[in-house]
Amino acid sequence: MKVNLPAVSVVMPVYNAAAFLVESVESILAQTLNDFEFIVIDDGSSDASLDILKEYEKADHRIRLLHQKNSGVVATLNHGIRLATGRYIARMDADDISLPERLALQVELMDDDPRIGVSGGWVQLFGAKNEVWHHRREDNFIRNMLLFKTSGFSHSTVIARRELLQAYPYDHIYPHVEDTGCWVRIALQANCRFANLPQVLVKYRVHQGQVSEIYRKCQLQSYQTIIRDYIVGLGGKINDEELRLHMSLCEQSKGWTAANLDAAGSWLTKLTKMIQHRLPDHHDCFQEKWLNLCLSNRNFDEIEQVYAAYRFTESDHCLIKERLFLQAAEAGE
Repeated sequence: MKVNLPAVSVVMPVYNAAAFLVESVESILAQTLNDFEFIVIDDGSSDASLDILKEYEKADHRIRLLHQKNSGVVATLNHGIRLATGRYIARMDADDISLPERLALQVELMDDDPRIGVSGGWVQLFGAKNEVWHHRREDNFIRNMLLFKTSGFSHSTVIARRELLQAYPYDHIYPHVEDTGCWVRIALQANCRFANLPQVLVKYRVHQGQVSEIYRKCQLQSYQTIIRDYIVGLGGKINDEELRLHMSLCEQSKGWTAANLDAAGSWLTKLTKMIQHRLPDHHDCFQEKWLNLCLSNRNFDEIEQVYAAYRFTESDHCLIKERLFLQAAEAGE
Protein backbone atom coordinates (compact mmCIF):
# COMPACT_ATOMS: atom_id res chain seq x y z
CA MET A 1 0.00 0.00 0.00
CA LYS A 2 1.44 3.33 -1.10
CA VAL A 3 1.56 6.02 1.57
CA ASN A 4 1.22 9.62 0.45
CA LEU A 5 3.89 11.59 2.27
CA PRO A 6 3.54 15.35 2.75
CA ALA A 7 5.54 17.88 0.77
CA VAL A 8 6.63 19.69 3.94
CA SER A 9 7.17 18.84 7.59
CA VAL A 10 6.89 22.04 9.64
CA VAL A 11 8.83 21.61 12.88
CA MET A 12 8.06 23.96 15.78
CA PRO A 13 9.59 23.63 19.28
CA VAL A 14 7.46 25.21 22.01
CA TYR A 15 8.54 26.28 25.48
CA ASN A 16 6.35 28.60 27.57
CA ALA A 17 5.05 30.44 24.50
CA ALA A 18 1.36 30.64 25.46
CA ALA A 19 1.26 34.42 24.98
CA PHE A 20 2.13 34.14 21.28
CA LEU A 21 1.24 30.58 20.37
CA VAL A 22 -2.21 31.09 18.85
CA GLU A 23 -0.94 33.55 16.22
CA SER A 24 1.98 31.30 15.30
CA VAL A 25 -0.07 28.12 14.97
CA GLU A 26 -2.85 29.86 13.04
CA SER A 27 -0.32 31.27 10.57
CA ILE A 28 0.79 27.75 9.62
CA LEU A 29 -2.71 26.29 9.45
CA ALA A 30 -3.68 29.17 7.12
CA GLN A 31 -0.96 28.42 4.53
CA THR A 32 -2.05 28.40 0.89
CA LEU A 33 -0.05 25.19 0.48
CA ASN A 34 -2.07 22.53 2.27
CA ASP A 35 0.25 19.55 1.77
CA PHE A 36 2.14 19.57 5.06
CA GLU A 37 2.40 17.94 8.47
CA PHE A 38 2.85 20.20 11.48
CA ILE A 39 5.17 18.61 14.07
CA VAL A 40 4.82 20.56 17.31
CA ILE A 41 6.93 19.52 20.29
CA ASP A 42 6.16 20.98 23.69
CA ASP A 43 9.45 20.98 25.57
CA GLY A 44 8.12 20.73 29.13
CA SER A 45 6.27 24.06 29.21
CA SER A 46 5.01 25.22 32.61
CA ASP A 47 2.46 27.68 31.21
CA ALA A 48 -0.71 27.00 29.19
CA SER A 49 1.14 26.10 25.98
CA LEU A 50 0.35 22.39 26.07
CA ASP A 51 -3.35 22.97 26.75
CA ILE A 52 -3.57 25.34 23.79
CA LEU A 53 -1.81 22.85 21.52
CA LYS A 54 -4.05 19.96 22.57
CA GLU A 55 -7.08 21.90 21.40
CA TYR A 56 -5.47 22.53 18.02
CA GLU A 57 -4.50 18.86 17.71
CA LYS A 58 -8.14 17.84 18.16
CA ALA A 59 -9.28 20.30 15.48
CA ASP A 60 -6.70 19.70 12.73
CA HIS A 61 -5.36 16.32 11.60
CA ARG A 62 -2.19 17.86 10.17
CA ILE A 63 -0.86 18.56 13.67
CA ARG A 64 1.40 15.94 15.28
CA LEU A 65 1.73 17.02 18.90
CA LEU A 66 4.38 15.61 21.21
CA HIS A 67 5.14 16.47 24.81
CA GLN A 68 8.47 15.80 26.49
CA LYS A 69 10.45 16.60 29.59
CA ASN A 70 12.39 19.84 29.10
CA SER A 71 15.41 18.97 26.95
CA GLY A 72 16.39 22.25 25.30
CA VAL A 73 15.92 23.55 21.79
CA VAL A 74 18.69 21.51 20.10
CA ALA A 75 17.36 18.16 21.31
CA THR A 76 13.80 19.24 20.51
CA LEU A 77 14.64 20.32 16.98
CA ASN A 78 16.56 17.13 16.28
CA HIS A 79 13.64 15.07 17.62
CA GLY A 80 11.31 16.84 15.20
CA ILE A 81 13.73 16.35 12.31
CA ARG A 82 13.95 12.61 13.00
CA LEU A 83 10.15 12.35 12.94
CA ALA A 84 9.73 14.35 9.72
CA THR A 85 8.44 12.54 6.64
CA GLY A 86 8.08 15.41 4.17
CA ARG A 87 10.36 16.12 1.20
CA TYR A 88 11.28 19.34 2.98
CA ILE A 89 11.56 20.42 6.60
CA ALA A 90 10.46 23.97 7.41
CA ARG A 91 11.37 25.69 10.67
CA MET A 92 8.87 27.68 12.68
CA ASP A 93 9.24 29.51 15.97
CA ALA A 94 6.41 29.64 18.47
CA ASP A 95 6.49 33.44 18.72
CA ASP A 96 6.65 34.29 14.99
CA ILE A 97 4.03 34.55 12.23
CA SER A 98 4.40 32.98 8.76
CA LEU A 99 2.77 34.82 5.86
CA PRO A 100 0.10 32.77 4.02
CA GLU A 101 2.15 32.01 0.90
CA ARG A 102 5.40 31.23 2.69
CA LEU A 103 5.43 27.44 2.21
CA ALA A 104 4.06 27.57 -1.35
CA LEU A 105 6.80 29.98 -2.43
CA GLN A 106 9.55 28.01 -0.73
CA VAL A 107 8.46 24.65 -2.14
CA GLU A 108 8.33 26.19 -5.60
CA LEU A 109 11.89 27.50 -5.22
CA MET A 110 13.25 24.17 -3.96
CA ASP A 111 11.40 22.13 -6.58
CA ASP A 112 12.67 24.38 -9.38
CA ASP A 113 16.34 24.13 -8.34
CA PRO A 114 17.43 20.77 -6.89
CA ARG A 115 20.89 22.21 -6.22
CA ILE A 116 19.50 24.30 -3.34
CA GLY A 117 19.73 22.45 -0.03
CA VAL A 118 18.74 25.21 2.41
CA SER A 119 16.80 28.41 1.76
CA GLY A 120 15.10 31.18 3.68
CA GLY A 121 13.69 34.62 3.06
CA TRP A 122 13.27 38.14 4.38
CA VAL A 123 11.63 38.87 7.73
CA GLN A 124 9.55 41.77 8.98
CA LEU A 125 10.44 42.62 12.57
CA PHE A 126 7.60 43.75 14.83
CA GLY A 127 7.13 44.39 18.52
CA ALA A 128 10.17 46.05 20.09
CA LYS A 129 11.57 46.83 16.58
CA ASN A 130 10.02 47.59 13.22
CA GLU A 131 12.26 46.94 10.23
CA VAL A 132 12.86 44.42 7.44
CA TRP A 133 15.90 42.16 7.30
CA HIS A 134 16.89 41.77 3.64
CA HIS A 135 18.95 38.59 3.58
CA ARG A 136 21.05 38.11 0.46
CA ARG A 137 19.91 35.52 -2.07
CA GLU A 138 23.29 34.44 -3.52
CA ASP A 139 24.97 31.23 -2.34
CA ASN A 140 28.49 32.70 -2.39
CA PHE A 141 27.42 35.77 -0.43
CA ILE A 142 25.72 33.67 2.28
CA ARG A 143 28.77 31.40 2.60
CA ASN A 144 31.12 34.39 3.01
CA MET A 145 28.85 36.10 5.53
CA LEU A 146 29.04 32.99 7.73
CA LEU A 147 32.56 34.22 8.50
CA PHE A 148 31.21 37.41 10.06
CA LYS A 149 28.97 36.34 12.97
CA THR A 150 25.84 35.90 10.93
CA SER A 151 23.88 32.84 9.88
CA GLY A 152 22.87 34.19 6.47
CA PHE A 153 19.27 33.21 7.24
CA SER A 154 16.55 34.10 9.70
CA HIS A 155 16.12 30.71 11.36
CA SER A 156 12.32 30.75 11.44
CA THR A 157 12.20 31.21 7.64
CA VAL A 158 14.41 28.21 6.82
CA ILE A 159 13.30 25.27 4.70
CA ALA A 160 15.69 22.43 3.84
CA ARG A 161 15.69 19.06 2.17
CA ARG A 162 14.79 16.42 4.75
CA GLU A 163 17.73 14.13 3.95
CA LEU A 164 20.15 17.03 4.39
CA LEU A 165 18.96 18.06 7.86
CA GLN A 166 18.76 14.46 8.96
CA ALA A 167 22.39 13.98 7.84
CA TYR A 168 23.55 17.24 9.50
CA PRO A 169 21.43 17.74 12.63
CA TYR A 170 21.88 20.59 15.07
CA ASP A 171 24.84 20.27 17.44
CA HIS A 172 25.01 20.97 21.19
CA ILE A 173 28.56 22.32 20.89
CA TYR A 174 27.16 25.61 19.50
CA PRO A 175 24.65 26.62 22.20
CA HIS A 176 22.17 29.36 21.27
CA VAL A 177 23.53 29.69 17.71
CA GLU A 178 22.96 26.07 16.72
CA ASP A 179 21.51 27.19 13.39
CA THR A 180 24.73 28.91 12.30
CA GLY A 181 26.74 25.88 13.40
CA CYS A 182 24.52 23.68 11.27
CA TRP A 183 24.91 25.87 8.15
CA VAL A 184 28.70 25.92 8.55
CA ARG A 185 28.85 22.12 8.73
CA ILE A 186 26.67 21.89 5.63
CA ALA A 187 28.77 24.52 3.83
CA LEU A 188 31.94 22.56 4.52
CA GLN A 189 30.70 19.03 3.89
CA ALA A 190 27.57 18.92 1.73
CA ASN A 191 27.33 19.44 -2.02
CA CYS A 192 24.46 21.92 -2.14
CA ARG A 193 23.65 25.61 -2.41
CA PHE A 194 22.14 28.18 -0.07
CA ALA A 195 19.54 30.75 -1.13
CA ASN A 196 17.06 33.33 0.17
CA LEU A 197 13.84 34.43 -1.48
CA PRO A 198 13.89 38.23 -1.84
CA GLN A 199 10.58 38.85 -0.10
CA VAL A 200 9.14 38.80 3.41
CA LEU A 201 8.05 35.30 4.44
CA VAL A 202 7.81 35.64 8.23
CA LYS A 203 6.94 38.32 10.76
CA TYR A 204 9.61 38.06 13.45
CA ARG A 205 8.52 39.11 16.92
CA VAL A 206 11.13 41.03 18.93
CA HIS A 207 10.73 40.82 22.71
CA GLN A 208 12.83 40.55 25.83
CA GLY A 209 12.16 36.85 26.37
CA GLN A 210 14.09 35.74 23.28
CA VAL A 211 17.21 33.60 23.48
CA SER A 212 19.20 36.30 21.67
CA GLU A 213 18.35 38.77 24.45
CA ILE A 214 19.06 36.41 27.36
CA TYR A 215 22.19 34.54 26.26
CA ARG A 216 24.25 37.09 24.35
CA LYS A 217 27.54 36.25 26.11
CA CYS A 218 27.10 32.54 25.43
CA GLN A 219 26.19 33.28 21.81
CA LEU A 220 29.39 35.25 21.36
CA GLN A 221 31.49 32.34 22.66
CA SER A 222 29.68 29.95 20.33
CA TYR A 223 30.26 32.26 17.35
CA GLN A 224 33.98 32.28 18.15
CA THR A 225 34.03 28.49 18.00
CA ILE A 226 32.00 28.44 14.77
CA ILE A 227 34.17 31.00 13.00
CA ARG A 228 37.40 29.28 14.05
CA ASP A 229 36.03 25.92 12.86
CA TYR A 230 34.85 27.43 9.57
CA ILE A 231 38.17 29.12 8.79
CA VAL A 232 40.10 25.93 9.58
CA GLY A 233 37.63 23.88 7.54
CA LEU A 234 38.23 26.21 4.58
CA GLY A 235 41.97 25.58 4.79
CA GLY A 236 42.95 28.66 6.79
CA LYS A 237 44.57 29.25 10.17
CA ILE A 238 43.70 31.69 12.93
CA ASN A 239 45.41 32.28 16.28
CA ASP A 240 43.81 33.70 19.43
CA GLU A 241 44.89 37.28 18.73
CA GLU A 242 43.53 37.14 15.17
CA LEU A 243 40.28 35.64 16.45
CA ARG A 244 39.82 38.48 18.94
CA LEU A 245 40.46 41.01 16.16
CA HIS A 246 38.07 39.22 13.84
CA MET A 247 35.28 39.16 16.43
CA SER A 248 35.73 42.88 17.10
CA LEU A 249 35.57 43.50 13.37
CA CYS A 250 32.32 41.54 13.20
CA GLU A 251 30.76 43.92 15.72
CA GLN A 252 31.53 46.96 13.48
CA SER A 253 32.09 49.01 16.62
CA LYS A 254 33.38 52.58 16.92
CA GLY A 255 36.46 53.87 18.69
CA TRP A 256 39.06 52.09 16.55
CA THR A 257 42.51 53.66 16.23
CA ALA A 258 44.26 53.95 12.88
CA ALA A 259 46.58 51.11 13.94
CA ASN A 260 43.60 48.87 14.78
CA LEU A 261 42.00 49.61 11.42
CA ASP A 262 45.22 48.83 9.63
CA ALA A 263 45.48 45.53 11.51
CA ALA A 264 41.90 44.69 10.51
CA GLY A 265 42.64 45.40 6.84
CA SER A 266 45.80 43.29 6.98
CA TRP A 267 43.96 40.40 8.65
CA LEU A 268 41.17 40.41 6.07
CA THR A 269 43.74 40.43 3.28
CA LYS A 270 45.51 37.45 4.87
CA LEU A 271 42.23 35.60 5.41
CA THR A 272 41.16 36.18 1.80
CA LYS A 273 44.38 34.67 0.49
CA MET A 274 44.17 31.64 2.79
CA ILE A 275 40.65 30.56 1.84
CA GLN A 276 40.10 31.90 -1.69
CA HIS A 277 40.77 28.48 -3.26
CA ARG A 278 37.82 27.06 -1.30
CA LEU A 279 35.67 30.15 -0.91
CA PRO A 280 36.29 33.06 -3.30
CA ASP A 281 34.60 36.34 -2.43
CA HIS A 282 32.58 37.04 -5.57
CA HIS A 283 30.47 39.75 -3.93
CA ASP A 284 33.25 41.66 -2.12
CA CYS A 285 31.91 40.85 1.35
CA PHE A 286 35.36 41.37 2.87
CA GLN A 287 35.78 44.76 1.24
CA GLU A 288 32.35 45.83 2.41
CA LYS A 289 32.99 44.75 6.01
CA TRP A 290 36.28 46.59 6.19
CA LEU A 291 34.94 49.68 4.41
CA ASN A 292 31.94 49.92 6.76
CA LEU A 293 34.26 49.58 9.75
CA CYS A 294 36.36 52.48 8.51
CA LEU A 295 33.29 54.56 7.72
CA SER A 296 31.80 53.94 11.15
CA ASN A 297 35.05 55.30 12.57
CA ARG A 298 35.15 58.13 10.00
CA ASN A 299 38.74 57.45 9.05
CA PHE A 300 39.07 58.37 5.38
CA ASP A 301 42.88 58.49 5.47
CA GLU A 302 43.01 54.88 6.65
CA ILE A 303 40.79 53.79 3.77
CA GLU A 304 43.15 55.38 1.25
CA GLN A 305 46.21 53.76 2.87
CA VAL A 306 45.05 50.24 2.10
CA TYR A 307 43.57 50.81 -1.35
CA ALA A 308 46.22 48.62 -2.90
CA ALA A 309 45.37 45.65 -0.69
CA TYR A 310 41.70 45.82 -1.59
CA ARG A 311 41.98 47.17 -5.13
CA PHE A 312 39.32 49.83 -4.65
CA THR A 313 38.47 51.54 -7.92
CA GLU A 314 38.04 55.24 -8.62
CA SER A 315 34.28 54.77 -8.37
CA ASP A 316 34.81 53.29 -4.89
CA HIS A 317 36.87 56.36 -4.02
CA CYS A 318 34.01 58.64 -5.03
CA LEU A 319 31.49 56.52 -3.15
CA ILE A 320 33.58 56.69 0.03
CA LYS A 321 33.76 60.48 -0.18
CA GLU A 322 30.02 60.70 -0.80
CA ARG A 323 29.18 58.47 2.16
CA LEU A 324 31.51 60.40 4.47
CA PHE A 325 29.92 63.66 3.32
CA LEU A 326 26.43 62.30 4.04
CA GLN A 327 27.53 61.08 7.46
CA ALA A 328 28.91 64.51 8.30
CA ALA A 329 25.70 66.18 7.09
CA GLU A 330 23.54 63.87 9.21
CA ALA A 331 25.71 64.68 12.21
CA GLY A 332 25.23 68.42 11.56
CA GLU A 333 28.91 69.08 11.03
